[in-house]
Amino acid sequence: MTERALSIEWCVKNERFGTREAVEKAVDASAIRRRYACLDLCEICMRKPFAVIDNHVVTSDDATALRQALLCRRRA
Repeated sequence: MTERALSIEWCVKNERFGTREAVEKAVDASAIRRRYACLDLCEICMRKPFAVIDNHVVTSDDATALRQALLCRRRA
């Protein structure tokens, strides 16, 4: 059985919270990574780090917690 590639997306403006680094540390090279100018999740984006992994929004209080949340979500 072939595994489906993981898809992860985030907003460029959210990178100020360390989102990009959290994503890079949490997912392997086979994951599909997409940076967008905007994902229309502005209420989340302006307040805390977040990413969308396989169409599910994952948020946290900081980049370290986001990395952990992404690792947990990836295993689910």
